[in-house]
Amino acid sequence: MMHTYNEIENVYKEYVENHRHSSDLESFIKLFGSSNADGLHMIELWEYFKTWHSSDSQINTDPILDTVKFTRLEELDFTEIKLKDSGQKLLTVIKQGHLNHLTHLILPDTGLSIAVMNDIVLCLPQCIPNLQVLDLSYNDCKDRQVIRNLTKSLPISSLHELMVSGMGAPASNMTALAQVMPQICTNLTVLRISNNYMDDDTGGTLVRTLPHAHQLKLLWIDVNGMSKETHRKLVMTMGKLVLLETLRMFKSPYIDDLLSCMGKVITSLSNLDWLTLGAEDTSDMNSSTQSPWSRMLIFLTIKKLRNATSSLQSFMSGLQPMASHMQWLELQNINLDEEDLRNLLSLCREHSLALGYNRRLWPAGMDIPRDITLSLI
Repeated sequence: MMHTYNEIENVYKEYVENHRHSSDLESFIKLFGSSNADGLHMIELWEYFKTWHSSDSQINTDPILDTVKFTRLEELDFTEIKLKDSGQKLLTVIKQGHLNHLTHLILPDTGLSIAVMNDIVLCLPQCIPNLQVLDLSYNDCKDRQVIRNLTKSLPISSLHELMVSGMGAPASNMTALAQVMPQICTNLTVLRISNNYMDDDTGGTLVRTLPHAHQLKLLWIDVNGMSKETHRKLVMTMGKLVLLETLRMFKSPYIDDLLSCMGKVITSLSNLDWLTLGAEDTSDMNSSTQSPWSRMLIFLTIKKLRNATSSLQSFMSGLQPMASHMQWLELQNINLDEEDLRNLLSLCREHSLALGYNRRLWPAGMDIPRDITLSLI
């Protein structure tokens, strides 16, 4: 017996209302089970389940994985759901070929074990040949070969979005990923590689290979762990990604150079509407409290610009022609003095540009303006 999406939705809403404190999805699955041949609807309803039970860290995902065996599922999203047995059941379903029609595999912060991640990555070409979107972000793989294995398994032509932020991958693995960019970036529009280790080799390789990503529209990247010269070259490379709409560059130990170089290249980014720049003092990078794969930015050290006036002026001069086309500008942990901040606010006011700025860095005696969109983070 087939059931329409609305029928399933209504029954599920009623089920959830009556079982608010239960994290057991199995009872509901049994109401329809394999009789619902269009399993995609079941996956869409998974969002309701996550909403009602977002406080549960151990949700039994086995029933939903059993259900997908009877589907031609195209999208699977387990965002921030801790998978039972560290994802072993999911790996089994993938290896059995039940997800061979999948185009989107979204698994950020799901508690995947390193072994399971490695196996999933290695079987991608055979088991999910048409993958377009892959998100493994914030699954810990530090000091292992997950990212390096991924470079050997990524689909060359079909991949549109790759998200591996916050995995703690060593610099050598990130360099390996940078090296294959010319092969995987034919249709790549989204690349999120922030909160992993970087070094001069990684930065230098990205300088050579990122320009091949002609279709890139969103880029999240860190610029720490490399020399000042490599840092400068990498920032200048951004000007070649002319289709960029969103750019987030974090953890810059050379924030003066970051602002100055961005001022020179930003006019090339005519499609840019969201820019986030972040500063970090790297003097104590070995501190145990500073995890490069942490999702939070609150550990970043506040750093006063050494040459704030000239670098900010250079940045704002480059930003001026672009500001009227942009929607959002965010400065993470960049501590401006009151005069520079007022100049920045004037630019935002003139071009109706929304600004994100650190609440704790706002000058104590300075009024918060009400005539611009200001988010104090």
